[in-house]
Amino acid sequence: MWTIKPMNECTIKQSLQAWNDGFQGYYVPMTMSERTFVDRLANEQMEARLSYVAFDSSGEPVGLVLNGIRSQGGRKTGWVGGIGVAPQYRGQGVGRMLMKTSLEAYSTEGVELATLEAFVQNEGAIRLYESLGYRVVDTLDFRGLEEGEQENLFNVGSRSNALTIREAMPREIGALDFYRGTANWQVQWSSLLREGRGLIASGNGRDIGYALYREQWDENGCKLGVTVLQCAVSPDAEAPDAVYAQLLEQVMVQRQARWTDGERPFSRTFAYVPKSNTALGKLLDEAGFGTKLSLVYMENALMNSRYPDTM
Repeated sequence: MWTIKPMNECTIKQSLQAWNDGFQGYYVPMTMSERTFVDRLANEQMEARLSYVAFDSSGEPVGLVLNGIRSQGGRKTGWVGGIGVAPQYRGQGVGRMLMKTSLEAYSTEGVELATLEAFVQNEGAIRLYESLGYRVVDTLDFRGLEEGEQENLFNVGSRSNALTIREAMPREIGALDFYRGTANWQVQWSSLLREGRGLIASGNGRDIGYALYREQWDENGCKLGVTVLQCAVSPDAEAPDAVYAQLLEQVMVQRQARWTDGERPFSRTFAYVPKSNTALGKLLDEAGFGTKLSLVYMENALMNSRYPDTM
């Protein structure tokens, strides 16, 4: 009933149609132009030969799954960069077929760990992934603060650590011995080569913390906001809350001060905050960052996975 083709055997028009139709009625807007779709594939390092489009008997694209593979945290890791099925075909096994095809490709490629994220309210999708061997490892929150300039947003003045903070390339941060190499795909340094920026905090002559972030600009060159993707502290650092605070103060306040004149909105966002990082969550709570949406982060250790043959 359904035909599955690798995306490199499909046209961009077919793949884009499958994406836009597949994400109709989604929790956040996902419709893309051809240019933004191609940019997404490149920026997130999706592999066309390992991504798949589903077609119905008439040859119309009805679903799509994007996949990428990279070495991450010392393991060959696969990531589902999006899976969608057109509304009229949902509940008919298309999503399961796309996911099984992806897992089979991962196995062929020697992938050790399969990962993905899903909105917490998307219970049907989570059940599907669990039936294929995935398990929920953490919850990732999008935290945001929509306001103008605020001095000492993270109460740095009351914290004792005096740190040296320097700019760093994402690749340099990836080489730190306490870098979170097991973090979800989109916050990894290798996902930020094009537009990512970084800071490293040092104390007593050694590196003890870092932040990876991205700034948003409009077509006229006006800065619209800043989004932190990762912020981590060495496990043997003293007063880790002070390290977090000074890094985030630098990223979200000090380096944005001349852009936040109070006359136009300026967004400060921290994407993919792990619920398991209670120290970071508490700091964001105290600074007034509310949770905008939440995802579950799921993993599947493929060597031990079992999934049913039924569709």
